[in-house]
Amino acid sequence: MEYDVFISYRRKNGFEMAQLICDRLTEKGLKCFLDLEEMRAGKFDEKIIDSINNSSNFILVLPRYALDRCVNEDDWVRKEIVAATGKCTIIPILYPNFSWPKKLYKDLPEEITSLERQQGVPLSREYFSAMIDKIISYMTDVEVHTNTKENLYVESSKFIMEKVKSTENVLSVDMAFHAGSEWRRNTEMVNVLSTLYSMGIKMRVIINSPKAAEEVCSHMRQPFKKYVKFESNVEEWTELAKEYPDKIELRVLDIPLLHRLYIVRGENSGSANVKYYSYGNYKPENDFRLTFNSPDDEYTLYKEEFEYLWNIANKS
Repeated sequence: MEYDVFISYRRKNGFEMAQLICDRLTEKGLKCFLDLEEMRAGKFDEKIIDSINNSSNFILVLPRYALDRCVNEDDWVRKEIVAATGKCTIIPILYPNFSWPKKLYKDLPEEITSLERQQGVPLSREYFSAMIDKIISYMTDVEVHTNTKENLYVESSKFIMEKVKSTENVLSVDMAFHAGSEWRRNTEMVNVLSTLYSMGIKMRVIINSPKAAEEVCSHMRQPFKKYVKFESNVEEWTELAKEYPDKIELRVLDIPLLHRLYIVRGENSGSANVKYYSYGNYKPENDFRLTFNSPDDEYTLYKEEFEYLWNIANKS
């Protein structure tokens, strides 16, 4: 099979979770097919059918009312489910507020009404890693690879300084996160910014807009802790970039970031540290993270991701 899993979802309220699942399964060595919005702009083409036919498993992300539109014969999700039935192991991912639309069963094909009898996985943001393990346990014909990359907790400041020292001809230190307010308050982190500036190293920083940051961070706040308002955070970073325009460049992104990303980019080498946000978790040391070093394909992947986000973000 070309793919281990095909991931089907509703763009309006299922894409974020579909992307999270795809990222985590990819980290575990599985090959996923996640169709993007531009693929859905036209007809239900052969590429989608071929991808389903060449997938061992089919993950169906089901937020509230996700199947209601399947009464329409031209609905994309309906066509994907029909195409997958009998060819793939179908694994429904059930949001807490999802319910099977039994009142619509008379207008739905058997391929969809029979899904209720499938072994579904309840969506859990709090126990996301356990949910991923459960999904994999239901899959057929897959082999989870043990990742040989660095998977130890490393402080962001320590990672940056260690890699800056070991990387020849550093071009920039790239950072992307929701807010990054600790970089303006934590003494060790502030020292890193100061050191990078004194070394003449350019810093490119991407932060989320207040609306985008709130969309994700509201699930990860520590009780009793006082947080900096996202609007104030943007103002603080903007002021810093204006104060040191020759070395610090800031851009604000409207798309919610799904992970923190730190890259030390050299002329011929580099390293990327990726920290995945965990819903319900406010302890950074509990986040899942990996470090990738060039010439690994993963390093190139995250370097290209940063460039993509950088180019679509708003200049401060």
